[in-house]
This record gives sequence, structure tokens and C-alpha cells, in this order.
Amino acid sequence: MSDDPLSPNSVPFNPQVAVIGTPSSDGDATCHHDAVPDPTVTRDQAERVADLFKVLGDPTRVLILRTLADAGEVCVRHLAEAVGTSQSSVSHHLRLLRATSLVRTRRVGREVYYRPDDEHVVQLIAICADHVAHAALAAASPAGTTAAAASEAAIHA
Repeated sequence: MSDDPLSPNSVPFNPQVAVIGTPSSDGDATCHHDAVPDPTVTRDQAERVADLFKVLGDPTRVLILRTLADAGEVCVRHLAEAVGTSQSSVSHHLRLLRATSLVRTRRVGREVYYRPDDEHVVQLIAICADHVAHAALAAASPAGTTAAAASEAAIHA
């Protein structure tokens, strides 16, 4: 077993436990935690969150959102240059991002400027990027070192 409590190998699998926190039909109670509360989101909310992550599942859209988060307001031409793709492709991605309320627009004459819809979008992209960096750091750490210890070591290096 791993020393990392979040490792998938840290808790042995027991097929006798039918529901978390509830003994199986033969009385084997191997879970040692409090009762699990109901989810704090409805099924409809969970589906909308899943749809949001589907939209974020494209690297070009992530690059667009990260660029907007870093730069603020940007026109399609400069977004295309920044993410290394065509204006047509960026426009297509921006339509999807706008339809899911991830970006908003401001028109000045014929030019349209895009920006993150609100601070939640900026935070979401930043948290996801931090998580990816953290996971990469943990994967690169020596065996037996927890992700938290590896992150702490990297901060003080």
C-alpha cells in the first residue's frame, strides 16, 4: 500500500461492502468513516456542470480562456495570434464559450472584444491549471513522497 492517503492503492478494495458506510448483507463493516451526506447539487446542476467541463474539454478553448484571463479584453484577431490558430477557428470556439456564459462581448464600431464572463471563469481556469501542475509535480516526485510534500519542497527550492 502507498503512503499517500489519496493514492488509489491506499485502501484495499472490498467487494463485500455494497454501499459506502453501510455493512454488506453478510455484516462485514470495513468502512470507518461517518455517514456520507447527500450531494449538495441537484442532478440538473450536476448535468450543467458536466456540460461546462465538456466545453472546457478542448485545448484551444482552454488557451482562449487562459489568454482572456491573463489579458482581459481581446479581439478575435489578437486571440487567434496568441493561441496560434485561425480567426475562423477562434470565432467558432468563442461562439461555444459565449453560449455557455464563459465569455462576454463588448462591441466598439465593427470590432468585438471578448473577456471572461466573470471572476468565476478566471478562477476555474486558474484552479484547473494549478491542479494539472500539482499532479505533474507529484508524478515527478520520488516514490514515497506525497504530492503535498513535493509541492512544499518545490516552493522552498
